[in-house]
Amino acid sequence: MKVNDLFFELSHGERYSILKSISKKKKKHMHLETELGLTGPEVSRHLKRLQEAKLIQKTVEGDYQITSFGKMICSVTPFFENSLSLVDFINTHNFENIPMEILFQIVCLSDIELGTKTMENIELWAELIKKSNEYIYAVTDQLQTSVIPITQKKVQSGTGFDIKAIIDRKLFEKFTRSEYLTPRANELLKQIDFFNSVRLSEELNLSLMITDNGAMVFLRAGDSIDYSKCIFSRSEDFLKLTKKIFDLYWYKALIIKPSDLPLQL
Repeated sequence: MKVNDLFFELSHGERYSILKSISKKKKKHMHLETELGLTGPEVSRHLKRLQEAKLIQKTVEGDYQITSFGKMICSVTPFFENSLSLVDFINTHNFENIPMEILFQIVCLSDIELGTKTMENIELWAELIKKSNEYIYAVTDQLQTSVIPITQKKVQSGTGFDIKAIIDRKLFEKFTRSEYLTPRANELLKQIDFFNSVRLSEELNLSLMITDNGAMVFLRAGDSIDYSKCIFSRSEDFLKLTKKIFDLYWYKALIIKPSDLPLQL
């Protein structure tokens, strides 16, 4: 069988529905008729084709069950199904800086959402920080000054709150000018253990906000990161995958030295 033959077998809606049904649980012929509202001959025809494609097999008890090959195929179909709902986002944004194996797992998740409004995305960004209880991991070329007091309060709580950030070098150079580094800023830098918690990137191709309350991924569209659209989820699986992306950036990011700041901490 060739790839185009396999896609042809999966291209029929009824046959695909039968495969998905059997992939969840062994089914008898009559159960498939009732479940999918198909006639006996229709079910028989689809079952025969799925068997010939080696996606399912019939047991001695008369049940139809998924084969090992069928399980492999069904494990990747969520990627195609979810990709269709994200196709415009995928075609207009740069995914090259996310390893394909991580990207594949993200798109396979059933609970990812697409945020499509800038202000709502910004509000969600702030909410994730505000409601976080354990950690904040960020990759960004933007600074929301409104969340600084919130972050400072969490660090001061003394509960072992973990914060790490990778920021764009241009952003770092802007906000470390003397007019920004007030005594209050100096105090904050000490509280967050700045030199161990913050690193630099020469050029960011994505932006991340990850907390124990959820995560957001913004990607580059053209010459800049697009904050009008993002992938968002609160699921543990999504948090684990976005942490992997953060770690990849963290280990490649530049360590900041005290001499890089125009003041002594």
